Amino acid sequence: MTLSFSVFELRGYGVSGQYGYTVSMSSRKFLRIASKADTVYPMTTSDDTEQEILEAAGEIIATEDFDSLSMRRVAAKANVSLSTVVRHFGTKDALLAALVAKGDEDDERDRLRKRMDQGDVAAAVHVVVSDYEQAGQQLMNMLSQEHRFPALSELLDIGRRGHRRWVRWAFAPQLAGRSRAGKAQLEDLLVVTTDVYTWKLLRIDRGLSARATDAAMTELCTAVVSR
Repeated sequence: MTLSFSVFELRGYGVSGQYGYTVSMSSRKFLRIASKADTVYPMTTSDDTEQEILEAAGEIIATEDFDSLSMRRVAAKANVSLSTVVRHFGTKDALLAALVAKGDEDDERDRLRKRMDQGDVAAAVHVVVSDYEQAGQQLMNMLSQEHRFPALSELLDIGRRGHRRWVRWAFAPQLAGRSRAGKAQLEDLLVVTTDVYTWKLLRIDRGLSARATDAAMTELCTAVVSR
C-alpha cells in the first residue's frame, strides 16, 4: 500500500512500488488532559483516519484476492466503522481513486531507491532485489489479478511508470551518448532485466537464493549495458 505500504508495495518492478505511505503524528495531534493522572491521549484527526483506511485497503489488495476489497472489509481492517469509511470516501470506486492518486506520492521509496551512485550496475540490481525480497510476493499476487480488474491494473501502471523512471535515473551514464533508438532499446532491456518477473523466474521458479538471484540479475544487466 513507509506504510509503509510495505504491504502495498508496488515498489519496484515497474510497479514500483510500494505505494508507501508513512503515518506520522506531530506533537500538535496530542491532547493533554488535565487530570490527576495528567495523561496525554492521542487525538485522531480526519487525515489520520483517511490514512488508516487507505493503508487497510492497500494491505487487502496486496495480500488477498481483489474480490475481497469491500467497504465493510476495509472498515474492519482499519478498525473503524463502515459509516466512517463511507463518510471519508463515499464509494469503493472513490476509495480506489484515492489509492491511485496516492500512488505517485512515494518520496520515501524514491529516496531509498536512489541510495546508490548512478551507473553502478551492481548497486542498482541490489536495490531492486532488496525491494522484491520484501514486496515481490505481494506484487505477484496483484499482477496475477490485474487482467480481471481495470482499477487494479491502473494502480500497477503507476508502478510500471515509476520503475521506468528509476531505470532512466539509475542507468543514466550508460544511456547517455546513444542514438535515440539505441537509448530506447537499452532502456527497455534494463526495465526487463530489473523487473519483478525476472526476480520471480530466478528466485521463486528456479529456487535460487537471494544472493544468487542478485548475482544473476547483475550479470544480465552488465551484459545488456556492454552490448
